Amino acid sequence: MTIECIPSLIMAEKKVIKSKKRRDFYVTYLGADKAKAEWMALTLEEAGYSVLIQAREFNAGEGFLSKMNDGDQKCKKNLLILSRKYFMSPLWKEEWAGEFEDDPEGEKGKLLPVRMHDFDVKGALGAVPYVDLVGLDRHGAKAVLLEAARKRRARFPSEL
Repeated sequence: MTIECIPSLIMAEKKVIKSKKRRDFYVTYLGADKAKAEWMALTLEEAGYSVLIQAREFNAGEGFLSKMNDGDQKCKKNLLILSRKYFMSPLWKEEWAGEFEDDPEGEKGKLLPVRMHDFDVKGALGAVPYVDLVGLDRHGAKAVLLEAARKRRARFPSEL
């Protein structure tokens, strides 16, 4: 190996180390909520958080379920956009089963469900405290989202 190759190897090693670093948030959503998810990701990034989001990092042809699992494992918190359509998807139960199994009481604060649509959250997720952005303007929603991001766990809407 020549001396000229060493800087290239050092840069390549730094990229590998950087890619292994856990990100702050994995933003997960159903396709119909893509614009809202992208707004949340941008809001979090502008506040200094690192974010993994399907829209930017899941490529055509890649294993979707495998990438979802990677996002779950490689991020400190999972931000989920709650919507009626999300609960109609067969994937939501799979996506959250592991979270409930790993932290049934929510003590680790890994889940950050966010309700942006006016509907009743039912089933297993109905008992999980969520951040409620329904009825807020962009400025108010940004403030509530960032406050929740700083907290250990989401709070009930009445506590916000």
